[in-house]
Amino acid sequence: MARASLSLLLAALTVPVFPQVFTNHHITAPVVRRNMAIDLGAGHTFYACERAFGYDSSRVELLWTDADQVVTHARSYRLLFPLTFLNTAVQLDDGFLMGGMNHGTNAPCLLKTDAAGEVDWCVTVGGLTAQDQIVQLTPYGGMFAAYTYPGGTYADRLYRLSGAADDSSLQGVLMTAPSGVTFRIYEGVAASSGEMVCGAGMDVADPGNMRAVVAHVDDNGVQWMNHYDLGSGPAQVEDANGLTRLSDGNFLCMGQTTASSPFEAFVMKLDEAGNVIWSKRYTDASGGLLFTCAQELAGGELLVAGVNATYTGTLVKLEADGDPIWTKRYTSSFGTDLFRDFYVDDAGGLQLMGRVCRLSLDASGEGCDLNEVTTVTATPNTPVVIPVAMTNAPASPIMQQLAWSTRTPELAWAPTCTWSGIGDATDAGPLHAFPVPTAGRVYLGEAGQVSPGTRVRVRALTGGTVLERPYGMGIDLGDRPAGIYMLELPDLQRRVRVVKQ
Repeated sequence: MARASLSLLLAALTVPVFPQVFTNHHITAPVVRRNMAIDLGAGHTFYACERAFGYDSSRVELLWTDADQVVTHARSYRLLFPLTFLNTAVQLDDGFLMGGMNHGTNAPCLLKTDAAGEVDWCVTVGGLTAQDQIVQLTPYGGMFAAYTYPGGTYADRLYRLSGAADDSSLQGVLMTAPSGVTFRIYEGVAASSGEMVCGAGMDVADPGNMRAVVAHVDDNGVQWMNHYDLGSGPAQVEDANGLTRLSDGNFLCMGQTTASSPFEAFVMKLDEAGNVIWSKRYTDASGGLLFTCAQELAGGELLVAGVNATYTGTLVKLEADGDPIWTKRYTSSFGTDLFRDFYVDDAGGLQLMGRVCRLSLDASGEGCDLNEVTTVTATPNTPVVIPVAMTNAPASPIMQQLAWSTRTPELAWAPTCTWSGIGDATDAGPLHAFPVPTAGRVYLGEAGQVSPGTRVRVRALTGGTVLERPYGMGIDLGDRPAGIYMLELPDLQRRVRVVKQ
C-alpha cells in the first residue's frame, strides 16, 4: 500500500507547475473620472485617463506601463477649453483615438495620437442636433465608427459617424425615432456587420417609464432598435449599461432596473436580430445591484461585474444560462470603485478595470481582495420587446480644429495586493475535501491520494496565506474565523475550496 501511494505521489509530481501571480493596482493620484485600458501584448498596457475634473483643469492623461504596471512613458494634454469629458478610447493601426465632449463648444470631440502619444489631430464635431458627446468608438484598422450621446438626457435621434485615422474624411448617418420616442446610447460592441449598441429610452405616451434599449447599426444606419421592458413597475428606470459578444455569436446585455429601493441588476442574452434567448433579474439582499460589464470564461460560464448599493465593486459568476455560481465583493482597504470593463490578456488571465483600480484575476475569476457572499439571487424574466421604427438619413458633420497644451503627467500605478495562484490539475483527477462545511479539521483526497508530509497552503479568498504546513491527520481550521478558504497543494498543482463554520 505504501508503494502504491509513493508511485501515485511521484506520478503527480510530474504534473508541471505554472505559478500564476495576480496583482491589484490603484492609481496613486485618485482624482480620475474615467480610465480605460488597452492591452498592448506581453503584459504592456496603454491607459487613457480623464483626471482633475473641473472647470479650467480637466486633462487627458496617457500612460504606457510594463508587465509590472510601472509607467514607462506618459503624456498629458489639456484642451484649451474647460471641462473635457473623456468617454472612450481605442487603438487604431497607427496610434490611439479618444472621444468625449468639449465643454467650451458643447460638442463632441475626437483626439487622435500616434503610437507614442503625440497629437496628430484634435477636432470638435459640429452640425449635430441635440448631441454633445462621443460615447462609443469601434476601431476597424485605420478606420473607426463613433456614436454620439445627448449628455445625460434623452433625444429623438442618434448619429453614427465614420472616419479615417488620418482625418481625411468624416461621414455621418442620422437615425431618428418616431415622434414621442427618445433614447440615449451608452456602449457598443462590434457585430458580424456594424455594431450592437445599448442604452435606455422612453415614450412620452408612457412618461417616467424608461426601458432598456438595444440596436443594430451599420454604415447605412439603424437596422433595428428595440425597447426592452423588464417589468420593473411604474416609474421605472431600466438602463442597459453594457454589451459583450459571446463565442456563439450572440450577445450579453447587462444593466440595472430601478422602480423602488433596492435597485436590481439584469442580464439578457440576445441574438443579433434582437431576440431574447434568456433574461434574468438579480437581487442583492444586502442592498441594490448594478451590472456594467461582462466576460465569457473558457468553460462557457459568465463573469459579470458592477457595484452594490454601497458602491462596493461586485463580481457574480454565472452559469451559461445565467444562474449564479458565486458572488464576490471587492473589499480593498483602498476604498470602493465601479468596475467598467474586462479584457483578456495574452497570458489568458482576466483584467478588470475600475475607475482607479485594475484587478488581475485568474481565468476562473479568482483574485485577491475578493470576499465571497451569498446575498445575490436570480429570477427568470420575460421582457416585453417593443420595436422602434427608426428612419435613416445622411448627415454632414462639421469638423473644427481644437487647440491643446501639454501638461506634466502625474499619474502612476501602485500595487495594493499580490498573490500567487495555483492552477487546477489537468490530469490527476479532482481533489476532495471532507467534511464540508467543517467546524475544525478537514481531510483531503481519497484514501492514499494525499500522502503525509505533502505541503498544504491555506489561503483566505482575499489571497493572503493564513496557514502552511505538511499534511498529516488532516488540516485543523478550528482556530480560523468562519468563512471560505482555498486549500492548495502547491507541489501537486491542486486546490479545493472549503467552508469553515
